[in-house]
Amino acid sequence: LQGKAPAPLLTATPVEAEGPSLLDYLGMFRRRLRTILVPAVLLAILGGVLAVVLPKQYQAETKFIVEDIGMTSASRGPGSVQMPHKPLLLRAEDQIKSPQFLRPIINRLGISEGYNVARPEEFSELLDYIDRNLKIAVDKAKVGPDRIVIRYRGRNQAKVVEFVDTVRENYRDLFQRDFRRPARDLYQKASEGKETLERQLASVEAEY
Repeated sequence: LQGKAPAPLLTATPVEAEGPSLLDYLGMFRRRLRTILVPAVLLAILGGVLAVVLPKQYQAETKFIVEDIGMTSASRGPGSVQMPHKPLLLRAEDQIKSPQFLRPIINRLGISEGYNVARPEEFSELLDYIDRNLKIAVDKAKVGPDRIVIRYRGRNQAKVVEFVDTVRENYRDLFQRDFRRPARDLYQKASEGKETLERQLASVEAEY
């Protein structure tokens, strides 16, 4: 029997898939118009309401600068001497944010930030508010003056500026009181070291 010749196999040539066209995107946008616009409109309304309801806040910044007063040269001598103001800078934030330091400033300037400071529990909440919004940044330089940057964010523009200025001035007085004794000790040690070196130099000159 004579069989029929098998039919040739047809192979499909791969065609590069085309991406969605601009019309496809427009169609999808029209179908999902509500899904896209409703959240955007709600967020815009919410932002406007919060801007009206929430109180405005203002920020002020000041710097407390500790100059090099020539103690580096005075401290040269036998052994190494740590500058007395360096350890004080490490305590700056804790000292400034302490209730003992802030209470007189709050009472003097009438800082309230919307709290009833006559009630102890609300005064405690005011201290928490100030602690969150009062930022102390210490920049200890290897060469040149050290800096303490004091920033505060509050609801009354005039009082915010007055508050950071008063914090700086009161801390300057505290810093100077804490600085005097170790400074005197450092000068005394430097003077004793200088006298020792002078005696050693005189002894060497006498021998030679």
